[in-house]
Amino acid sequence: MRFITMLFCGLMLSPSVQAASKGQITVKGALKESLNSMLKVASDLHTSCYEQNEPKIATHLKSLSVSIQRVQRTGELSNQQNPHLNKILDAIQSQIKIIQNSNHIDKKENLKNAFRQLVQIVKVYKLDSYRVFFCSKDRSVWMQKSWKPQNPISPEKYKDCGKPVR
Repeated sequence: MRFITMLFCGLMLSPSVQAASKGQITVKGALKESLNSMLKVASDLHTSCYEQNEPKIATHLKSLSVSIQRVQRTGELSNQQNPHLNKILDAIQSQIKIIQNSNHIDKKENLKNAFRQLVQIVKVYKLDSYRVFFCSKDRSVWMQKSWKPQNPISPEKYKDCGKPVR
């Protein structure tokens, strides 16, 4: 019984449980505008990927890269929270560079990783509303505005695959 009590207390004091109980991190001002603008570009990228429109995908990848740089210049979070956001943004930026310089197979895997990082931003920060979906068939996760799942990673195979995550 004592072990169970100690285990319960340990779990309640863990940082992940404390973070979950606090909810999303509120951002204000220029940073919020920059992040929402970046997510809008990411939503456009999602649509282009779903439609398999390669020229638009390339354009939206460049726009997303510029938006990420704008967010990084804005950086108004506290010293404790800023490194977390910067790591996510750096990960997305590196995925974009790889996508722009890779073949079709590598592009899918890196798109999957980039969308996974964008989902982290949607989940962690209180911004405009986006729905998060997960497809168990290709193990992808993404964010989008519409209610109907539109898999951007494998639209030719699993275009309607996806369940809401939140």
